[in-house]
Amino acid sequence: MSSSFPLLNLPSEAITLVLKSMDYREFITLSFLSKRANFYVESMNLRHRNLAALIGNRYIRISMFIGNKHMMWNFSLSNIPVEQTNISLSLLDKVDLTEFDGTLAEWSMNGFNIRNWYTHFKTIFGLSTYAIVHFEDNASMFEIGEVRSTFEPFDKLAITRHPGLDDYLESILRNFQSKYILFYNGSIDNLKQPQQVLIQNYDDLEIYSDMGTP
Repeated sequence: MSSSFPLLNLPSEAITLVLKSMDYREFITLSFLSKRANFYVESMNLRHRNLAALIGNRYIRISMFIGNKHMMWNFSLSNIPVEQTNISLSLLDKVDLTEFDGTLAEWSMNGFNIRNWYTHFKTIFGLSTYAIVHFEDNASMFEIGEVRSTFEPFDKLAITRHPGLDDYLESILRNFQSKYILFYNGSIDNLKQPQQVLIQNYDDLEIYSDMGTP
């Protein structure tokens, strides 16, 4: 038999002490209980570092460090044909959290998609600029304009070679302009006119072969 604990009925100082003993999954759950609960979570001043977005086949992942914890938020969709393209991010309504100590938590909320989650993360973790936006396997299935508006601003753009990249790479570079670009696994070879990329003025342009060497 379990009983509830009236956390929010405690004095503010006691609430803060209890919050300090919680893990990040409990913070997320608590933040949805009420506006007052969310206020206390925000007051913990949890701040992220190394924020990254990874866009791939039927998933988008948001990676961040909070303190000494590395967390990966995995947004996924189901019942969508693999060949379908221009998929709206609003369909990514399932999220699970992986902490790199082996723990896993999962949330699914009706009417709550990746944009809603990201807005919520901003208030809790102080999210701002992405360190990197990385296009991985079959990222072309998502509507690129919506991806751009969701993950701007960002510092670095990374692209990994994958099937179907030929028709998508120019669109990525056109929509995600950056002074820092990383081409992984020989992805630059998918450009129809690579010289147009090479002659531009970048602060950092890194090109890696299929063997992972620059």
